[in-house]
Amino acid sequence: MVIDWSFWTTVVGTIATVVFGIWAILLAKKRAYPGEITFFHDRSIRLFDDITGSLPQVAVSYKGEPVNKNLTLIKGFLVNTGTKDITKEMVETSLTFELVDGYRWLEVSANFLSSLEERAKINDSKTVEFSLGLFRCYEFLRFVGLIEVSEGKKWGGTIMTGHRIADTADIKWKKVPAKPKKTRWNYELWINLFFLFCLGTGFIYSAHKAEWTGPNGRPQFIAVVLIIGLGCLLASAFLMRNRFDRKIRKILRLDAD
Repeated sequence: MVIDWSFWTTVVGTIATVVFGIWAILLAKKRAYPGEITFFHDRSIRLFDDITGSLPQVAVSYKGEPVNKNLTLIKGFLVNTGTKDITKEMVETSLTFELVDGYRWLEVSANFLSSLEERAKINDSKTVEFSLGLFRCYEFLRFVGLIEVSEGKKWGGTIMTGHRIADTADIKWKKVPAKPKKTRWNYELWINLFFLFCLGTGFIYSAHKAEWTGPNGRPQFIAVVLIIGLGCLLASAFLMRNRFDRKIRKILRLDAD
């Protein structure tokens, strides 16, 4: 059995370059901004169209007056998804949510589960300012805001965010993760074992079939290995995302189980 070690060095080196290159890019980004805040927003509710419009017998009032068609309720969670706690000393300019022209804040509320102290206030009709205090990793604020929409406009979900917090990237804006399906197996492990099995099988078989590693067969074989490897990598990334969604839902206490 003759093994072409130079050929296999090329295959393994190419795969390692791709995998570690992607990993290095993600790691560099994390190192640049270890602080990260994500707003997970729930579905907005148009109080007139979504509730009183479909159920005329139900009335919703605000400050004693019936709700008109221009009020929208938004809900969400402000989560420290970074790798470090955020302290008061790190905050030069507080985190803000700002509306565009044609919209204004009427009421807001934001607090931690451990405290009823309000952490959000309306500075002007368009701007909400947050007082985070000590914001630990994976702590979160429950946020509720009532927005008045100008006549002739529809709420499009546009909120501008801003802050000057040391070592912290721009605010990420994501939907509250849907509940993933339950799985009994660690699919990431099996996918990577499948890739290693394909690589090992090719290694053994090519030792007996010289045409696999000959001048004409090498490019095709390398391409096949890379396609399988990248496919497994993408599948693993997707499953890791699924795991992240589970973690977020658990932190936000959205699932009873």
